[in-house]
Amino acid sequence: MTECVLSIDLGTGGPKVAVVDRRGETLSWRSRPVHTTHPEPGGAEQDPEEMWSAVVAAKIGRAHV
Repeated sequence: MTECVLSIDLGTGGPKVAVVDRRGETLSWRSRPVHTTHPEPGGAEQDPEEMWSAVVAAKIGRAHV
């Protein structure tokens, strides 16, 4: 079995989830968008529950590696 790392980047456009091997090569990745609200000029907010749901939705199963 290949040793891998699951990497999660919580960017402003939504999370990116990647599987990286020990050599640093990306084996698979996915991303999912999240909604951003602008409650005031210059401000931006994202719902942490929506962000977590997007991470879970972007998960990468064994079939993708």
